[in-house]
Amino acid sequence: MAGASFQPPNQRCWEEGRVRRSLHRAVLYALLRELAEGAKTWTELHRAAIEAGGTSTTFRTVLRMAMEDGDIEHLGERRPYIITERGLKTLQYLEELLSQAPAESRNGLRHGILDRGIDEG
Repeated sequence: MAGASFQPPNQRCWEEGRVRRSLHRAVLYALLRELAEGAKTWTELHRAAIEAGGTSTTFRTVLRMAMEDGDIEHLGERRPYIITERGLKTLQYLEELLSQAPAESRNGLRHGILDRGIDEG
């Protein structure tokens, strides 16, 4: 393959992981922002995740992780999801990161805004 640049496998994995983490943070931000407005159904949250650039699998993964971390609570089968106090703090943190990002990056959270991320905070 002439002209193709070679990336060592470890570098490719790191890049893919960074992009995945950034996408997950963008979807988490979208979910928490929706829930800050009030209780939402699974369908409403799914729509917000898709609009943030996520897939159905990303949505399910992020929702499960947010529930395990205590950011989101499900009130029961066929009941809505709500944001917890911890989720409000996480949302506030993500909004602070967003406010510090360059203006050209604010239009889509997947473009590196949250790469500094929760892991460092």
